[in-house]
Amino acid sequence: MPVLLSCALALWLFVAVAGELKGDTSLAVDGIYSIAARVFSLLCYVMVAFILNSLRLFERRVGWLMSLFMWLAALSPFLNNNVLIAFSLLLLIASVAILFSCQFTAEHERALFMVFALMGAASLLVPVFVMLLPLFVAFTFFSNIITLKRALAMLLGLLTPFWLLFGVEYVYEPAKVLLSGMENFFVPENFFAALPPFHVLLSMAVELVVLIPASVMFFASSSSGKPLLRKRLLFVVMLNICLIIMSFVVPKEGVLLYACRVPGNAILMSYMFVQRITRFSNIYFIFVNLIWISLALYCLWMGLF
Repeated sequence: MPVLLSCALALWLFVAVAGELKGDTSLAVDGIYSIAARVFSLLCYVMVAFILNSLRLFERRVGWLMSLFMWLAALSPFLNNNVLIAFSLLLLIASVAILFSCQFTAEHERALFMVFALMGAASLLVPVFVMLLPLFVAFTFFSNIITLKRALAMLLGLLTPFWLLFGVEYVYEPAKVLLSGMENFFVPENFFAALPPFHVLLSMAVELVVLIPASVMFFASSSSGKPLLRKRLLFVVMLNICLIIMSFVVPKEGVLLYACRVPGNAILMSYMFVQRITRFSNIYFIFVNLIWISLALYCLWMGLF
């Protein structure tokens, strides 16, 4: 675990230094220089890693999930320089973590309010997250934690960020930009013109090498652990499947949606290679990492990050 985490941080530092030496100034947004954007993105990914570690999805090798996530994120050099993607991913994983904790808290209303308030804030930044809301609602039904009072808390939490933004826009100027992001989101566009870059499409193909076997292994096994763990793993599998479908529905958000699938890929890889340790799983783990490393080297060589 320490070796994998050290390799991830070293690779992240190498990509950052290479990008700065190359003179990449495309990351400067509103006075934030590229080096600050890279540092902020790294902090967001570190916080996501700690949140994943706090989920305690697997009883053994708890820290493995955190190291594996940082390793997969580092192997995708095009993710370490985008503040919006990193912060949106942090909001998404924080909402998932709070949603998982709802089953252990006595204050379900407060927890569900926080979950949907975070998702509402994420939807303001990236409107495509609205498409994930039915999955979150479905999880509350399957977990038997939904009541009328809690449903109202969920609705209130979702509307709170929009209401706050409407108040700010109403005070300072007419609220004309409140739904501009939503309007642009639903504007039809050329599918092929909106496709993400080629290296992102390659990354999507590589992650299918993990998602498909892990999903088949999970659904084919009748004893994947405790019922609570099965519910959470099912949610992770369905979340990644929904994000893949959304990548084809809204191809212009392909990079963001790929970043949102990295935690799920780390969880599924942990399930395959940590919970089910066999000779085949060890060989398959090496094979998958070799493919991902080759893809990272390709991105670095072509200067696509």
